[in-house]
Amino acid sequence: MPVEFLSDDQVAVYAQFAGPVSRAELERFFFLDDRDLELVDFVATQLGIVGGSVLGSYAERSKTPYEHRWEIAQAYGYRRLSAPGTAAEFRSFLTARAWTLAERPTQLFDQGVAWIRAERVLLPGVSVLARLVAEVRGEAGDRLHSVLAGRVSAELGRGLDGLRAVPADSLSSGLERLRRAPTRASGPEMVRALERAAEIAGLGAGGVDLREIAAGRVEVLARQCLSSDPAMLRRMPEHRRWATLVATAGALRVSAVDDAVDLFSVLMATKLIGPAVRASAKDRMRSLPQLRRSSVSLAAAAKVMLECSEVQSAGLGPAEARARLQAATSRERLMAAVATVGG
Repeated sequence: MPVEFLSDDQVAVYAQFAGPVSRAELERFFFLDDRDLELVDFVATQLGIVGGSVLGSYAERSKTPYEHRWEIAQAYGYRRLSAPGTAAEFRSFLTARAWTLAERPTQLFDQGVAWIRAERVLLPGVSVLARLVAEVRGEAGDRLHSVLAGRVSAELGRGLDGLRAVPADSLSSGLERLRRAPTRASGPEMVRALERAAEIAGLGAGGVDLREIAAGRVEVLARQCLSSDPAMLRRMPEHRRWATLVATAGALRVSAVDDAVDLFSVLMATKLIGPAVRASAKDRMRSLPQLRRSSVSLAAAAKVMLECSEVQSAGLGPAEARARLQAATSRERLMAAVATVGG
């Protein structure tokens, strides 16, 4: 497979320094330490070679640069990706990521490059690595389809296949109808949302055991189906179609319940709580004049009681205190004011 998922820029910078080189990288890769100087001929003058021109004959023997590369790789512990043990180790790394993570091909490619560098493996050609990434991703996809389809009973599979059919009285398939979420906040739409959630739950996809399968992989499979033309399902082999449909039904089951709950919240806020709050506010506004009058009566009574308590030490008796209170407000008005304010 060609490196079709890589951009021209990605291919161009493969195995090269991209962007500015940091000081740490310069010191690590472009300066020789004492050990380096013991292993390679660096500068003729450092080694006491009088005729520096002998360096020009370095490439006269074509195999010399290759031999030096091999020696350098051996000295620094670099491995070849083509080595059986290294190839198996690298493939296991890619397979584990492709099975557990929903990564794009370019992301898996970059992770592969990072692993190769960290494990001191010589970078292969860009097309070799790209073909391996594409192959591993394809195997992971086939495995996902096989595992999911293997957990779908024949009865459930036939029911899921029925979602592809277009009823005689409709212009859309069952899958197209079920993936349409509510669009209005109304009672009839709430009923439709509940019926939609019940119908999706009735498919039985929720009973399929999805343990040991990465949730991200299942979500990507469902998202691809929900965002594409349902007609593509007819072109799929049965095991892949059942895997795609069971993942899609599971995703729809969750989203349908969420849609119904969200719609219920909107209806509660706009149709029930909102009007009740507005009605309560209107009632409070209407009661303000009566509340104001009651507050005046209670304030007058409180004033009298405070004055009586201040002069109690001067010999003011209960009868005179009661007379002052009755002069300020009647008993009936005072009881009505207490009821108004207390209510």
